[in-house]
Amino acid sequence: QTYLQAAELFAELMEELAPADSASTLKDGPRLAYYYCAMNEGLCLMSTNIPENVNAAVDKYHFIEAHYKKFPLAKMRLGQALGKVGRIHEAIEMLQSADELFRRLGEKSLAGNSWNDHLPKPDYEHMLYTLPKILGFTLWKKTQISGAVSQQEKTELYFQAYTTTQYCFKAENIEKKKL
Repeated sequence: QTYLQAAELFAELMEELAPADSASTLKDGPRLAYYYCAMNEGLCLMSTNIPENVNAAVDKYHFIEAHYKKFPLAKMRLGQALGKVGRIHEAIEMLQSADELFRRLGEKSLAGNSWNDHLPKPDYEHMLYTLPKILGFTLWKKTQISGAVSQQEKTELYFQAYTTTQYCFKAENIEKKKL
């Protein structure tokens, strides 16, 4: 119930920022505020694990991803939501797209020690651990779909899930070095 209340509050904030579907006209700060309100509304809906709400989160994240194409966190959340509703192939594609964009933007930001709105440092640090975990789990989940893959493909997916998830440990080691 608390997730639904929070989702409603985020939706109200979005309506204040961009009434009547005017979000595409927002610039700079209000555009970014709208993005985070929409992302948080979607996360609250998805977190209920109620199919109707998770489907609403998928729709929300499709909208966000379409309007914020250069934001890897939007792609990651869409992939996560798609996985929760059983659209595994689409989920993997979106998570891999998020991973590619995340790595490209992350490397550029780290090299220049400069973070932009597409991938601010807190999002980078969150995704560093979370994205490999979600992608690895979704790859593994594909192996569990009866008749979806051959034994050879299943073996390859297990290996890919394992190696992908290993990035979580690298992220943990980075965090330990900070302490």
